[in-house]
Amino acid sequence: MPSTSVADRADPRVRRASVVRFLTVAVAGVAMGLSWEPYGWWPLLAVGLPLFTLAVRAQRGRRSFALGYVFGLVMLTVTISWLHVLGVWIAALLIVFEALFFGLLGVALSLVGRLRWWPVAAACGWVLVELGYSSLPFGGFGWARIAYAAVDTPLAGFLPLVGVAGVSFLVALVGQLVAWAALVLTGRHTPRTGRTRPVPRARSGLAALLPLGLLLGGGALLRHWDTDPTATAAGSVNVGIVQGNVPGRGIAALGRARTVTNNHLAETVRLMDRVRAGELGEPDFVLWPENSTDIDPLRDAQTRQTVQTAATVAGRPILVGAVTEGPGVDERQTTALWWDPQQGPVATYHKQNLVPFGEWIPFRAQLLPYIPILQEVGAQSIPGTAP
Repeated sequence: MPSTSVADRADPRVRRASVVRFLTVAVAGVAMGLSWEPYGWWPLLAVGLPLFTLAVRAQRGRRSFALGYVFGLVMLTVTISWLHVLGVWIAALLIVFEALFFGLLGVALSLVGRLRWWPVAAACGWVLVELGYSSLPFGGFGWARIAYAAVDTPLAGFLPLVGVAGVSFLVALVGQLVAWAALVLTGRHTPRTGRTRPVPRARSGLAALLPLGLLLGGGALLRHWDTDPTATAAGSVNVGIVQGNVPGRGIAALGRARTVTNNHLAETVRLMDRVRAGELGEPDFVLWPENSTDIDPLRDAQTRQTVQTAATVAGRPILVGAVTEGPGVDERQTTALWWDPQQGPVATYHKQNLVPFGEWIPFRAQLLPYIPILQEVGAQSIPGTAP
């Protein structure tokens, strides 16, 4: 396809087509963003994925990158704007940076669209880009992987077999097959030559719908087997999940550590009141989330007593998400403690995959003089090394 000339760019029809493409990727970004929690509108995956693919199809170079970048900006604004509680500028910087990966995805989707098996190649492109932003920089920020939006879909049945990366591939593949079906229904197809010609609708339609049906049907069947009570009763566990919440908002709220731990004690009492009233089933253990206590219960007597009181009231173990001091000076660890109501803490796990700028600060010594707010993150977190 020849490059667009100055005269073409001045053509009102060309400009309108360009505006339509950018509006399309923006709509696709909104649809994708709404598929994750807290919205959870996962059927929109079947809208956002194919719309994005069709918008960047047959575009070149900078145009495909720009389309992908706009898609990323919109999608991430919907998806990870919750980071504004740490500062609007923090959320904005991360969104602007992470959208670069989707610019690269736009280029990849445009290039592979010329291949014979482009739906498979496009799905591989999604997985590679997810690997990129989940790994770079400093360990990455992998919140917006499309497998996480698919936990309530038939494709979730594949999770035990192929994991998050595999389900992301399958979700992306479904989106590409929908895009392929859309091309078939319009009677148009773009082969490797880049030209457009009619193709037999019946044969191509079957080719698009058959694997789509097999994927969704196979996932639904696997999910049914996984949730069959007769198959899982011997290994099932009832978990009492507690969310105590924090007072206020932003980084300042993280400083009210004793209040947060007391909130989790109070919610544990409410949970067990409902259990004993017959409103809920008996839990095998109680789960407190990460940072349910930011004061080390292994060293602070008051915090230890608070957690022990909760375990005694529950009458069963609590998996406590804690922040513990050490192993060195001005260091801490994100820790899970298995807290037995009779014996206290009997097992420990220190988190290995830490969130950069949330739990640890890259180039801390160099950045603190210029960004004092980073001091609010607290001591530098150290990753664990043992399972």
